[in-house]
Amino acid sequence: MSSSRYRKTTMTLVIGLAVITSIGTLVTPDSQRVMAWHAEQAANAITGEDGSPLRYRALRFEGPANCQAAVERKWLLDPSAPERHVQCHKNESTLQLIVDNGTPIVRELPNGWSLAPPLLAIILAFAFRAVIFALLSAVLLAACMATPDIAALPQTTWSILEPSVTSPFNLSIYAFTALLLGMVGIQLRSGGLHAVVERLAKRAKTRESAQVATATMGVAVFFDDYANSVVVGASARPLADRFRISREKLAYIVDSTAAPISGIAVISTWVGYEVSQFNAQLSALEPVASSGYEVFFAILPFRFYCIVSVMMVFVIAATGRDFGPMLRAERRAQTTTPGEQTDGPVSSLLTLSPAKGTPRRWQTGVIPVLTVLASTLIAYGWFSHDQITVIAPWTLTYWQDAFRIVGDMMDGNLGMYILVGAAATGALVATILSRAYGQLSLPEATRSFSHAVWTIGPTLLVLVLAISIRSAVGIVHADWFLVTLVAPMDPSILPLAVFFLAAATAFCTGTSWGTMGILMPVAIPLVADQVSGLPEASIILALSTAAVLDGAIFGDHCSPISDTTVMSSMATGCDHIEHVRTQLPYATVAMFAAALFGYALVASQHTSAVWSWLLAGAFVVIITKALGWRATVPVVPVNPDA
Repeated sequence: MSSSRYRKTTMTLVIGLAVITSIGTLVTPDSQRVMAWHAEQAANAITGEDGSPLRYRALRFEGPANCQAAVERKWLLDPSAPERHVQCHKNESTLQLIVDNGTPIVRELPNGWSLAPPLLAIILAFAFRAVIFALLSAVLLAACMATPDIAALPQTTWSILEPSVTSPFNLSIYAFTALLLGMVGIQLRSGGLHAVVERLAKRAKTRESAQVATATMGVAVFFDDYANSVVVGASARPLADRFRISREKLAYIVDSTAAPISGIAVISTWVGYEVSQFNAQLSALEPVASSGYEVFFAILPFRFYCIVSVMMVFVIAATGRDFGPMLRAERRAQTTTPGEQTDGPVSSLLTLSPAKGTPRRWQTGVIPVLTVLASTLIAYGWFSHDQITVIAPWTLTYWQDAFRIVGDMMDGNLGMYILVGAAATGALVATILSRAYGQLSLPEATRSFSHAVWTIGPTLLVLVLAISIRSAVGIVHADWFLVTLVAPMDPSILPLAVFFLAAATAFCTGTSWGTMGILMPVAIPLVADQVSGLPEASIILALSTAAVLDGAIFGDHCSPISDTTVMSSMATGCDHIEHVRTQLPYATVAMFAAALFGYALVASQHTSAVWSWLLAGAFVVIITKALGWRATVPVVPVNPDA
């Protein structure tokens, strides 16, 4: 390690440990608010025999008054129900709620030290650029914090890792990723993707147009963020290499057109999950809309971060201007051989270039991808047709219902199973086409598929550990600690505060969906309570709901422990930490524009969302022009046959 690198690593560690220590010792939420929130969560865990909220005629309550008010909000007043005897006790580390002398509901009361595991993972990842080491260290720290008994440490560690390797949903993610990259391996070896690149290159005469073409591909694959990352990332690498576009830039384009597009697309795997979150809070969201889908469309104009993030991708791509670490990566890419720009996880896929004399057919590059998309839509329609009342697949409502219905099937796993089946079908079609066009024999196609899958082994381990961080965060209750930091404040500030809270939660947990699930039941009722009776209640509630979703996506974008960020790095062959480091300034600019001209401006001045889009877009253009520079080294497109 060079002396300068040693100094940077040491400084990162010192600053990082100082931050963890400061948060652990100094950040303390209001104790009354903590008690009330935990009492409410404990009350929510106590239900009637039919699973509905517990009913009571009267409460004989022993404990703080704010805890009693929190319990009453969760239970139902019923004159025919019995009187309930409720005891609420708190010590330094737990809160207990006992009903009618029954089994106590015990809630752990986390402190600032609960953030240590995710923060340690982030700090070590940046300091040593060893993501596996960083994630394993965080898992072990969480296990040590969760168990005082050293003999139980292996069992606790396994309890953190187990969901990531046994959950059907997570296993489907790994299978989908492997199958899709295996398909891409066949397309590369057969020359299909090279033929597509050659056709695109005829239209994409410059690096700028090549980047716009890639961003357009990202918008086109709108139905799922995982599919977007893998399909667009792997498919666009030959085009990026041809025009000497850095892997960091490619990863940024892919990552910033994945979740932001899937999150706001009216037909996607995200819509069902988001609508389910809205449906659970309809009583609080009554001023906004009366159903989950109505809420989705009502807040769509306020999804400022997603909209501005996509805007910025096209501005950066079209202008050819970059700044910060990305500019250095782009300049380096123009003086190095494609594939040697970064130590990416799937760089060995480059060895799957077609042999000389192999006929190159664009059909082998396009038809398997279209097969994946078509198979997905057909399967969603097939599994949901019995429950859809109006069979009209040419309408938007039909596909919205289909994605919602499938999203609820098989404990929410069916959608991922469909993607696995679609990826397998795409790989099969790629094999058949490569054989039919005389590009590959069956053994050659099999070897190409196996080679592509084998190359992602280390990165799949990173993905497994990144998903395990969710369990690590849960076992030390870092998410509980974060939500108790919210305090009453001016209504016009609430959307902005909710946005930053969601961003912090997603950054520390590495999951956007998990953050939505954590904060939606907490933030939305809290905001609804604070704006109740105000004339601007509906606009503040709509903004705050959008802020939960967009803050989660922004925090996920910036987090090195995010599974979707890992997948973008993996699919594009980019070093993971370099991807995070180069994307961070761009995500921050988009966040600042969304926060200032979106959540803050609309909440305080009640301006039109369209004006916010225009102002945020103008801000992005100005920043890009002011800070951005073109890479000055003349670019000569790479001959793929060389």
